[in-house]
Amino acid sequence: MGKIKAICNFFGLLLAIHGQLWGQSLAELPTHPRGLIQQKEINGLREKIKNEPFKSLFESIRNEEQRLSGVAKGVYDVSTLAKYQAFIYMLTGEKSWALKTYSNITSLSEDTIFVRNPFSKGLTRAHVLRELVYAYDFCFEGFTDHQRQFVNNVLYDLMSSVNNNMGKMANYHLESNWMGVRYGSVVFAAVVLDDVYLDQSTEPKSVLPFLWDTQKRLQDHLNVAFTANGWFVESLGYQVYDCNFACPAIIALQNTFSSNATFYLENYAPNMVHALDQHITSIVKLQNGNSYGIKADLADDNPTIGLSQFAFGLRLFPEKLTPYLYWMVDYLKNEDVFQDDLLLLTLYSMDKESSNPASGRYLNYVDETTGVVFFRNRFQDENDIVACFNTSSKRFHGHAGPDNLTFRITGLGSLWVVGAGRTGEVAGQTNLFPDGNWQDQKGKNVESKLIEYVFEQDGSGSVIGAGSCMGVKNHTRKFAADYSGKAGAKAVFIISDSSENGKTWRLNTPEFNEVKILKNGFLLTTPNGSTLKGIVAGKQVVEVKVGKVRYGGSTQDHNPGIGFGGKYYSYNKTIDIACDGNITVIMTMQPKGDKHPNME
Repeated sequence: MGKIKAICNFFGLLLAIHGQLWGQSLAELPTHPRGLIQQKEINGLREKIKNEPFKSLFESIRNEEQRLSGVAKGVYDVSTLAKYQAFIYMLTGEKSWALKTYSNITSLSEDTIFVRNPFSKGLTRAHVLRELVYAYDFCFEGFTDHQRQFVNNVLYDLMSSVNNNMGKMANYHLESNWMGVRYGSVVFAAVVLDDVYLDQSTEPKSVLPFLWDTQKRLQDHLNVAFTANGWFVESLGYQVYDCNFACPAIIALQNTFSSNATFYLENYAPNMVHALDQHITSIVKLQNGNSYGIKADLADDNPTIGLSQFAFGLRLFPEKLTPYLYWMVDYLKNEDVFQDDLLLLTLYSMDKESSNPASGRYLNYVDETTGVVFFRNRFQDENDIVACFNTSSKRFHGHAGPDNLTFRITGLGSLWVVGAGRTGEVAGQTNLFPDGNWQDQKGKNVESKLIEYVFEQDGSGSVIGAGSCMGVKNHTRKFAADYSGKAGAKAVFIISDSSENGKTWRLNTPEFNEVKILKNGFLLTTPNGSTLKGIVAGKQVVEVKVGKVRYGGSTQDHNPGIGFGGKYYSYNKTIDIACDGNITVIMTMQPKGDKHPNME
């Protein structure tokens, strides 16, 4: 009976879609916008931007449009420029912005490298599709019928292209972010485009078949890409990239079919309901390369993050999360640095009370499926401290870096412990290594095991994992985080390794940190003067060496380096400590000027 009911519900949905999108005529002008927002919201938005903070947010977008209009050349930037221009039109009603939008769409329609090349890189085509769907939706009333027809047909062809294949280097595994980008952009387009403006002279055209197919394919992807605890299997950065396509699609589905509970997140993508849990816990308010937000760089991810998920979440995720999301938006936004997410904030920010996520038990997070554990001391400012331990206990297709039993540390105004970046090479990993020439070697994608973990109310805790990507035999690592202050430090971390053949204990820190070798360990000093002291327990004198490794290894494409403080850095400093199978390192963190407790 359950299966029959599900089939009936699905056909009911198709009939609803048919009734709303099929058979439109020019006498029945489609209603726009209906993607990120609805027509009934426009007047309220136009009033909202007359007052702070939305007045400043909107002005920042206008300034960015002016800057981008002078430098935009590639399809990425030109399509984003068209989006901004259409957004400005929608909130001002000034016809000149619609003309600018249409001009850029026209120029993009002639691009033969990506837009008119159905075998070019699908991620680029999907980006252009999404941005121009935004533009069409925002600028609908500013276009003439002729312009609407032109834009619809250009985007229909591009939607067909993205739906058919993702071109060069595509990853077609269902878990892959490529599939979220693919189906998210197509669903978004299929909801927003209008049959009534499609050229039917050579063959029948309709958005309906795309919508029937891809909304289900997007759903299938989201429910395997996220685990039951909400961890995105390719790590946090890829989650945000994926969801920047999936979230608009789901919001558009909800806007268009508001009476149908099929597209409520808890029904459509129940695993995704928890997608913000680890996202909240992991992020520290630090300036990265071009915005604000730094997180753990697991798999082959980088530390840069933004606030788009929280902005989308204000509209999409369960209302019980809204106070925490609103707090995170305020935490991460900064008027001194332009963020593309300001557009979303202008649309979705609400004057509601926020709640500090610490009150919602966000100081810790664990995903037992993939073996990721977070420990956080508080939610306040750039001096918050976050530690992450990763066992990679289950590996999925794509973006599975060799980072079993690694840890990351961020906070006290800086980035302390990182991984290798976008590479399979092991030299950039913070881990235990065997003897041999492993400097230029790639790791083994060996699954490890999350053995146990304990959380305390203040965010402290401990975790034990086993397994090695580095070729270390019988490697078990215990990691403990203590934020209680009882030891006389802001944070104490203990890393205890046991193995048969571990010979080098390595910590990777970004090149902007200073490293001083101590007789029994090391001292890191960050640009703001905070310090991290590491000592080897039970040793009077140890062999410590400092080296250098490129972040991202030999990878050139999509490897910006480590974004921090408005700059990008290309190298890690490596700290190597000799050991004989077993080693315990105790690390304390202190703000500038504070002395470290004696942990020897």
